[in-house]
Amino acid sequence: MNILAIDSSTEVLSLALQAAKNITSINLCHKSSPHLHGDLILSEIENLLKKNNLSMIDLDLLVYGRGPGSFTGVRMASAVIQGLSCAIDAPIVGISSLETMAYQVIKTNHNKNCNHIISTIDARMKQVYWAEYIVENNTIKIVGSERVDNPDKIIPQIKATDNSFIIGNALNDYAKILQQQLKIKPQNCYKNILPDVIYMLPIAEKLFKNNKTIPSHLAIPSYVRNNVACKKKSKNHKINKNF
Repeated sequence: MNILAIDSSTEVLSLALQAAKNITSINLCHKSSPHLHGDLILSEIENLLKKNNLSMIDLDLLVYGRGPGSFTGVRMASAVIQGLSCAIDAPIVGISSLETMAYQVIKTNHNKNCNHIISTIDARMKQVYWAEYIVENNTIKIVGSERVDNPDKIIPQIKATDNSFIIGNALNDYAKILQQQLKIKPQNCYKNILPDVIYMLPIAEKLFKNNKTIPSHLAIPSYVRNNVACKKKSKNHKINKNF
């Protein structure tokens, strides 16, 4: 089975191609210029296909990180996958970027006692995208839903334990609030974990086998915070009134 997966929800553009059992991946970090994702994504997909002697029509499944994250980034992944699906008539699976990060922990963590993960992505505007997961039998289950909150508003919603982990780039700016107030052990904090689509592949394959794919028109982003455009419009309106 040939699967293409992409995620551009953060400063890292992550792509992977599973051709039969062989996996080729690319992770490109554009921390200061994440807009470069758009300049490279199609050429990098082409490179992955060439490395595996495949063409676009050989793809059986398309997978994308649906967000939350950068508005531009999640729109980009969605649009690229929609376009490819329309071109080759391939089914799609959308996977939460926060879920992918949590899945990375249980697949790479040597501490088998991990039973609780708080996955975070910096939402800008002094807020954090986050989700809470329970670990059971080497799988994860979300608690509630994906949310966006001010960092201090997250604290009362979580009951951390000695086996809790907190991950994601929100720790770059909010570690003091999130890690220290939740009293999570420093060794259980991983600020450098960002969505790596290699870890989407097994999730996507399982969903495919369970007939849980979607058509191209349903491959939409998960913004979680939907009021940013309204805020920008309101701000622009005030500026225009001053002229």
